[in-house]
Amino acid sequence: MVDYLVSTHGLSYRRSCYALKLSRSVYRYQPADKKDEDVMSTLLELTERYPRYGFKKLFIKIRQMGHRWNHKRVYRVYCMLTRTVDKE
Repeated sequence: MVDYLVSTHGLSYRRSCYALKLSRSVYRYQPADKKDEDVMSTLLELTERYPRYGFKKLFIKIRQMGHRWNHKRVYRVYCMLTRTVDKE
């Protein structure tokens, strides 16, 4: 919407954000890329080795390997991987 107001009506970004009641920092926000490749590769390796293990046991194995990844991050990646496997 902000880009539309700027290009069509010639407003500045500041005025466009104000008109839409949108913070300029929200408009300019760029999410940081998540570096989950290590978590993915570790989870895939462990699921090939222990195909009957669920998330809890896999997370314990990850901790035994010495990784200090947060359980919420590992669970998010685990769910993402199981969704992609289910679609295939």
